[in-house]
Amino acid sequence: MSTIYSELYTVRKGGIAYLFEAKFETMRKSDEWVIYPVSDIESVIIQCGTRIARLNLLTGEGILSARQSGGAYSVHLSSAFGAKPYQFPKGLCEAILESPVAGTKVNLSNGHHHF
Repeated sequence: MSTIYSELYTVRKGGIAYLFEAKFETMRKSDEWVIYPVSDIESVIIQCGTRIARLNLLTGEGILSARQSGGAYSVHLSSAFGAKPYQFPKGLCEAILESPVAGTKVNLSNGHHHF
């Protein structure tokens, strides 16, 4: 019998932003990530102190920047700065979609995501 590990993600309101805690790829420890306002669920930006990422909430496919000690910004989503394709966890995508940060453009009825 194999064990299946599932990481739970909780999106919470912190001041004026929505946040979640996560550790991706080669990160040594988890960090607090900010979710930028969602206007397109196929191109969502998330950012922590040293990384930035863009992801598609429907597929989980995205781009994760390399660690930037001075802070990661949108320019760091380029492969020229070490960004790489990354498959984000389904649980994270679902948590963002179900949170208020996704806005009213997302209809979650019957498990299908519609604009």
